[in-house]
Amino acid sequence: MVTSAHLMAGVVIGTFIRDPVKVMVLSFLLHYVMDFIPHRAQRPIQSVKDKGIKGLRGQSKRELAIKSLEPLLGNFVVWSYLAFADPTLRATIFLGGFFGWFPDLFVFLEWRWGFPRPWPFGILEKKFHKHRSDFWGIAPQIVVIIICAALMVMHLYK
Repeated sequence: MVTSAHLMAGVVIGTFIRDPVKVMVLSFLLHYVMDFIPHRAQRPIQSVKDKGIKGLRGQSKRELAIKSLEPLLGNFVVWSYLAFADPTLRATIFLGGFFGWFPDLFVFLEWRWGFPRPWPFGILEKKFHKHRSDFWGIAPQIVVIIICAALMVMHLYK
């Protein structure tokens, strides 16, 4: 799923669960549960891996914009929420967002430098990670983001 969906789901966990250890574990595991839902995935830019920044030539500008802006926009929503949320929840909200995103760091490290994903998560993700390229690959991500945003807003205005 897109980075924003994972971040926002982790923030929601950190909002409603006060135990930092439970927040870290649940956010981390929810990342993999969400990736088991068939979703559209951004293709890694292989030419960047092979050629560095020069590999961007000839790439779809639309796809590059989505890859670049989506995490930025997702982070803006999450960190804006942090700025207004209950100060007593800031630690668990931050932990939830961080550990909701954290498994994607493993993907990046493998893609960029060939570091294997930690066992058993790499095996599980490769076996059960589902992708689709049609509308039904984008729909679950949109639904997750909308639900998370609604839960954050409801918490702010409770």
